[in-house]
Amino acid sequence: MIQRPSISIVIPTFNRGQVLLDTIDFISKLSELPLEFIIVDQTVSPTQHVKQKLEEHHSSGLINWIVLERPSVVAAMNVGLVTAQSDYVLFLDDDIKPCDNLLKNYIKLISKQHCGIVAGRVIQPWDNPEGDHQPETFSFNSLTNGDAPFFIGANVLINRSTAIQLGGFDENFIGTAHDYEREFSDRVLGANHNIAYCGKAAVHHLKEEAGGIRTYGHFLKTMKPHHAVGAYYYILRSKRVHNKAFAVLKRLKQRVATRTHLKQPWWIPLTLIGDILGIIWALKLRLSGPKLIDRNNFNNQ
Repeated sequence: MIQRPSISIVIPTFNRGQVLLDTIDFISKLSELPLEFIIVDQTVSPTQHVKQKLEEHHSSGLINWIVLERPSVVAAMNVGLVTAQSDYVLFLDDDIKPCDNLLKNYIKLISKQHCGIVAGRVIQPWDNPEGDHQPETFSFNSLTNGDAPFFIGANVLINRSTAIQLGGFDENFIGTAHDYEREFSDRVLGANHNIAYCGKAAVHHLKEEAGGIRTYGHFLKTMKPHHAVGAYYYILRSKRVHNKAFAVLKRLKQRVATRTHLKQPWWIPLTLIGDILGIIWALKLRLSGPKLIDRNNFNNQ
């Protein structure tokens, strides 16, 4: 039996308001609390009410409130990773409602086996809250424990030492940081660590309409490259993708072959412009090399 591990909760947040305060309140009422609760805030201009409440929570010791100057969910996760003092870091979205036994179920699993990553259940608004009992393919709404091919950042427990040894998250995943989870998962699996799935460690994802990645506009109705750059950077960087030119063209076609574009074809040119800009941006990032944390600064690991 492995010694009882410790867990820190880290929430990267960007342009959220009351929903972030609600999420903090939900977590503060869990049946088992984390070793520490870290909020990594990238909001440029928070409302006075939200700022005041976060300051109060920080002063009371409920949270460790860290403010970053530059919005980047991946950089925020790295800050949380290196700041945390625990064995595992539980990353959660800033618009979730956790099930009461969230930490208990994670601890139950990792007390029995070493895990590089444990992906938790994420109940989306359109999901059956009763869960998928026997899904034909892997589902993040499954109730059955097992192995996962990757994780999603809304609810994931990561072994801190393992993550730091791998260099943390690649901060070249900018904008909405699409596919940063798959890239990190590839490195974890490539280093012979496992990705487990815990169906009882669940959160309800509220899908807040404002803030977060929605700050960059609707992903099908904008010419901004922020929604596209991460996906193309993953294609260019991933060893799993062999024919990269074909994969880029396939992705570009899929981006405009949607019901939204079929019904509203005037969005097609804007989407194509955004994706082409995203491809160019991704090429520049790929040529610059991955941007990881310096693991030599953490000799205590």
